Amino acid sequence: MSNKQGGHVYLQKLQKEREDRLSEKVKNTATTKIQKWMRNVTGRLKVFRVLRSEVSDFLEKSPQSGVDIFLTGRKLLFIYNPQVDSETFLCYCQVLLASMESSNVKMWYVAVSLNKVYAVAWIHQIKE
Repeated sequence: MSNKQGGHVYLQKLQKEREDRLSEKVKNTATTKIQKWMRNVTGRLKVFRVLRSEVSDFLEKSPQSGVDIFLTGRKLLFIYNPQVDSETFLCYCQVLLASMESSNVKMWYVAVSLNKVYAVAWIHQIKE
């Protein structure tokens, strides 16, 4: 009888160890998912912060060409949040309109549509 009880205790011990290993695996998986999510969030926030800084820097200086205006517009549309970026968007629109009044064709935002490299992206940006 004692042998059967000893075997039963041994099986219970093995079962408990198995459950502990499974529990540890579930905890590790959950920890990994949380870390992955946090890295994703912090990475996105860093990218948005850098892009907002680049757009602000661009708007503080005078644009060099229509392509610069176009590329900055792409960045702004990527990060655009109406609650945060509405004033920046307004400044960007003013720069875009001012570029159209320039006598230099390379400064025109519309001139980007004539460039083979940017034509499709320009059309896509206009549709947004």
